[in-house]
Amino acid sequence: LKGIYKAKSLHSMVGIPKPRQGLLKSNRYINKGFVQTSRGCHHGCTFCAEPTMYGLRFRYRPIEDIIAEIEYIEERVILINDADFFGTPKRAMEVMKAFKGRGLKWQAAVNSRDAHDERLLELAAESGCFMLSIGFESISKQTLRNVHKCQNDPDSYHELVEKLHRYGIMVLGLFIFGLEGDEPSVFDETLKFNIDAKFDMCGYSLLTPFPGTINWFKMMRSKQIVSFDWDKYDQSHIVYKPAGLSADQLYRGYLDTYDGFYTVPSMLRRFPWDGSRNPANWTIYNAFFRKGGVVTRDFEQLVAKPTPEPEFAAMPPLMPQKAEWRDLVMGSTETVE
Repeated sequence: LKGIYKAKSLHSMVGIPKPRQGLLKSNRYINKGFVQTSRGCHHGCTFCAEPTMYGLRFRYRPIEDIIAEIEYIEERVILINDADFFGTPKRAMEVMKAFKGRGLKWQAAVNSRDAHDERLLELAAESGCFMLSIGFESISKQTLRNVHKCQNDPDSYHELVEKLHRYGIMVLGLFIFGLEGDEPSVFDETLKFNIDAKFDMCGYSLLTPFPGTINWFKMMRSKQIVSFDWDKYDQSHIVYKPAGLSADQLYRGYLDTYDGFYTVPSMLRRFPWDGSRNPANWTIYNAFFRKGGVVTRDFEQLVAKPTPEPEFAAMPPLMPQKAEWRDLVMGSTETVE
């Protein structure tokens, strides 16, 4: 094996081999049918590794290839494994139209701005969407500006959750702790907001400065990064010195927020008593998160130990160059502006 592998160009989305998902031990997973319809993202959030891996622009698989893969894996419950399925609304509508009438139940990650689009939500509900994951990240406008998450507006979060519920769609809200601007009060404020807005589920994560991202560059420059143990770069370990919090405050606040959101009183308050969402699905997902298997609870394990800086470190940010994806994007009939 070589020490470093580097691709000369981004891989084409046409004719991607079908994965052998039958090799998975299906009894270990809630979601089993993973399908990717696009790669890349044009939002440019400072903490996200998607553009460094897949490019700053969306690239799409032919719709016939997507449908062929769904038929091949023989799963009726599909998780669309895209960075932002609604990133290009016209394209998302084309895919959802192809889903209609196939008896699918699906979920996907989308951005909060386009998730307000009634046309998208109507078609999503008609084609079998039962849950959308949305990276809300923070309830602070200033914090969102700090990480260039400009498409998010905390003033509209509550309205968006209500709107999705009206279409029978559950909301998995994703939030990050440890962002620039976070202070000790962020945990209680976020928890109260999430319960009051009746998010169906919330996934809380710890900021991870993935190598090559803008956040990585800034933290390397300010000497904030403590650990270079890549096994800990998983959004559930503290590998750097937080700016507005101590490592202990971040650790305890993170766990307390998780535990607080999945208490019995919180679940009873958020339960879909009106029948707008599937109660069985809601209960399964909340039980999974409540079980706590998604978080590390040992302080010694959660706070990564200091390690020496590696010989090779990504500097400056590894933002992909247009030359690497121009031919793929501009030559594809599936690309929609």
